[in-house]
Amino acid sequence: MEELVNLFNVGHRKANGRKVCKGVCKSKDNRTAPEIPGGGNLALSETDRVTLQELVDYRLHPEAVKRQRKTMNTNRAEAFHNRVLKAVPKSMTFKRNYAGRVHVAGLAHSLGSAAAINFVNEYQGASHPHGSPGLAALEAIDEEEAYQRKRKQSIKYKGGVHIPGATYYLGGRKLHLPRRQFDQSTID
Repeated sequence: MEELVNLFNVGHRKANGRKVCKGVCKSKDNRTAPEIPGGGNLALSETDRVTLQELVDYRLHPEAVKRQRKTMNTNRAEAFHNRVLKAVPKSMTFKRNYAGRVHVAGLAHSLGSAAAINFVNEYQGASHPHGSPGLAALEAIDEEEAYQRKRKQSIKYKGGVHIPGATYYLGGRKLHLPRRQFDQSTID
């Protein structure tokens, strides 16, 4: 990915005929950007070049691409969308505080409901003192959310009551659990 940094640094002279340009860009005139000084080529110092290379490698290095190739799904976006719909239902209009409600929903999605409330309170100068009932209630909200999140990921929640050696259907696929010796205390 050095070719990408060379495009920003010295233009197409060193990148010509390589992976990025593939010989299409033969001169600096093909890529003019009047809003950037130097027509789109930046005069990078060595520290700038190293920093830019680290940023490019963070996402485009072959090892980073290998790690990310099987994790491309929309679960995170859909979970955030559901959180926003709880704060701003489609059946209601919020003309004055729509943006604020969406921002609070995003903060609650990132930090958790109680941590978001505590963060906003501290920002406004109304923080909860240590040991106060309000802080205890916020911690209880976080604990309840963590418990529900863990419970919803369990086999028992997804497949019903656990029966030793049973076949469960999760997401349209059969899931065969191995037969194990269970005593009565392990079956809920």
